[in-house]
Amino acid sequence: MAHQQAVIAVRGLSKHFGGIRAVDDVSFDVGRGRIAGFLGPNGAGKTTTLRALLGLVRPTAGSALVLGEPYGKLRGPLRRAGVSLDGNAFVPGRTGRAHLLCYAGPAGTGKRRVGELLSLVDLEGAADRPVGGYSTGMRQRLSLAAALLGEPELLVLDEPSNGLDPDGIIWLRTFLKEFAGSGGTVLLSSHLLGEMQRTIDDVVLVDHGRLVHSGPLEELLHPDQCVLAPEQGAGEKVAAALAEAGTEHRPLPDGRLWAGAGADRVRAALEEAGEAVYGTRREPCGLEEMFVLLTRAAEKGDAR
Repeated sequence: MAHQQAVIAVRGLSKHFGGIRAVDDVSFDVGRGRIAGFLGPNGAGKTTTLRALLGLVRPTAGSALVLGEPYGKLRGPLRRAGVSLDGNAFVPGRTGRAHLLCYAGPAGTGKRRVGELLSLVDLEGAADRPVGGYSTGMRQRLSLAAALLGEPELLVLDEPSNGLDPDGIIWLRTFLKEFAGSGGTVLLSSHLLGEMQRTIDDVVLVDHGRLVHSGPLEELLHPDQCVLAPEQGAGEKVAAALAEAGTEHRPLPDGRLWAGAGADRVRAALEEAGEAVYGTRREPCGLEEMFVLLTRAAEKGDAR
């Protein structure tokens, strides 16, 4: 994924812990005004990559630049990049307001900005309560407020939807889109793939420490593919019909099939097979399906 004036530029990044290659030669860009989804299974190397990007671990090889420089060399880093990597990194007895005030000075701001952010994340009513009594969703909101203190141009967020209720998830999606629409940039890691599909512009997918895919979401989820949900017991017949028609297809864990062809071509293949495949439902291919297919391909060593 190459954009002019990349806000994040990762090149050949590797990090080894003894004999373990947590990150192995990963390269990607995130452009200005874009929301990039940083995806991968547990243990894929996402957290290590983010920590290397933010100067929290030293890479074994390669580089990770934020706004053209290593994060540690940014002048006023809290005013350039807002970060939320751990929604539970709080002193339990400290109030939400006090937590933000602790970071207000380094972020170059004061009480007014703290008040604005407490209102923005809907924590005004809980601002003077100890954070130890906050729900997971409230802590996520407070962590986002802390990331926004310096009015940064970049946000790096790890699982910001964790613990949010449906209204909170919709609010976060709307906020991030508005932030990017005003010229901000977001690198967003989450396991909620359905929600990510509604939010992100670009996909960076890693597995076993290696880059599997990087590019615009619309290129990954193009219309020339679909998902088939056969009636019980018809899966093998549907697969056979696709194979007979020369249509690429792969099984999904829930019994559905991915077909690398548009609905018209798939419909023709199934109609040619006759009543044996009657009752198959066609659905759009989503990010969840492509996530499974690409990570499975990576495990077999044939990722594109």
